[in-house]
Amino acid sequence: HRFPAYHWWRWATWASLNSWIVYSYTDPWYYDYNYNVIFEDDAVFINEDPVAMADDYIVMGEEIAEVPELAEDAEVEWLPLGVFAISTSENDRTPQMTLQLVMSKDGRLGGTYYHWETQSMREVHGSVDEKTQRVAFRIGEGNDNVVEVGLPGLSADEAPMWVHFGGSKTQTWTLIRLEPPPSVQRELEKEGGADPAGDADAKGDTPG
Repeated sequence: HRFPAYHWWRWATWASLNSWIVYSYTDPWYYDYNYNVIFEDDAVFINEDPVAMADDYIVMGEEIAEVPELAEDAEVEWLPLGVFAISTSENDRTPQMTLQLVMSKDGRLGGTYYHWETQSMREVHGSVDEKTQRVAFRIGEGNDNVVEVGLPGLSADEAPMWVHFGGSKTQTWTLIRLEPPPSVQRELEKEGGADPAGDADAKGDTPG
């Protein structure tokens, strides 16, 4: 990338994210997992309406997460979405996993996953579904786990997400936006501030 490291701490509001990607939605669709998006009787309901059988819903997420590999010389414009901690539960007071996320104009999601305990880093690959605003992605290569979050959640301070572990189980985790370190914040302020427009050695489950 031609930008300095601090550039990727910038964040995007719904307005700036929506104007960036080619789909230009009229309204945001919120995915509040376990509240307006639930599993019930082997089906998934959104706002009390059945949308798919549970197995089919997970497969659809896998399809959204599948994106073609970019050529090494591909020139892609990325909108930084910021840096997030991944909290696995209310008791997870010191999250060990972070995500730095970006999105292309055609709705491709990229970025970097880092696990502080194991000091492992992996690339993020996924996309947003044009019709549903459902974002799904995988972490690293050869990984059966799929993470999903609503597109508006990527512009929020906190957002629930579902982690599907190979289709065998699903857990609800939370994305929490991290404030830039003071040195990064100073650099961002010089340029006008942030844009307002599974590891084998890790303890517990990881989406990578």
